[in-house]
Amino acid sequence: FAEAGAVLDEPRYLDVARRNARFLLDELRRHDGRVMRSWRDGAVSVPGFCEDYAAVALGLFALYQATGEIRWYEDATSLSTDLMDLFADPDGSGFFGSGHDAEKLIARPKPVLDNPTPSDNALAAEALLTLAAFGRDADAVGAAAGALQAAGAVAARYPAAAAYALALYAAGPGRRQVAIVGRADDSARTALQHVVWESFRPEIVAAVSDGAEAAAVPLLAGRTPHEGPALAYVCRDFACDLPTGDPAVLRSQLAGGA
Repeated sequence: FAEAGAVLDEPRYLDVARRNARFLLDELRRHDGRVMRSWRDGAVSVPGFCEDYAAVALGLFALYQATGEIRWYEDATSLSTDLMDLFADPDGSGFFGSGHDAEKLIARPKPVLDNPTPSDNALAAEALLTLAAFGRDADAVGAAAGALQAAGAVAARYPAAAAYALALYAAGPGRRQVAIVGRADDSARTALQHVVWESFRPEIVAAVSDGAEAAAVPLLAGRTPHEGPALAYVCRDFACDLPTGDPAVLRSQLAGGA
């Protein structure tokens, strides 16, 4: 719903995404912050699995990119950090499906099969690569690499069984980044955001702010303050092109042009 709201410029879809996010964060988290697997009539049960943490973090990152509302970024970052703490194998070789605080099993599996839904390790890798693109997090990059390597053996023999992990490989090891800063009510900022969403660009993350909360997102650090004109910065690994307020120039930069 977050992505649909941004692509179609439909506020109703963004409202649905916000309601869903608030429900997950308010109703499916214990008082200690642990995300739970299921909810019914106000009662939760079963600690969440790796795929739960990763998928919800990705949804929150998408909602932040669609709205520029900082709380979704902060919650996504928190979940991604918890993901590494609860599920990562200490030797860096991927993610277990269950947390270290869950019921002890004879063996803790590391799910890597992407049929019919993305595996725990593929989702974890995507969430952590997204986190790293926003925040220069070396630990997240290393953990994501371990998750993709865990899927490598399956991908080599049965590519269709690791399709989601292969899609992450295809998007490249480093995400391109777009930082857009301008007043929320500025039509120029809206026009720049529309350029980002007008095409399918899975290798890109977008940080949006009016400048007042830029310190919370490393990608936005040092960008134009909220009193200035709306500008967009296209970056890779935090090395950026010259900023632009022209949607046509931004489109060219995203396409790989000058």
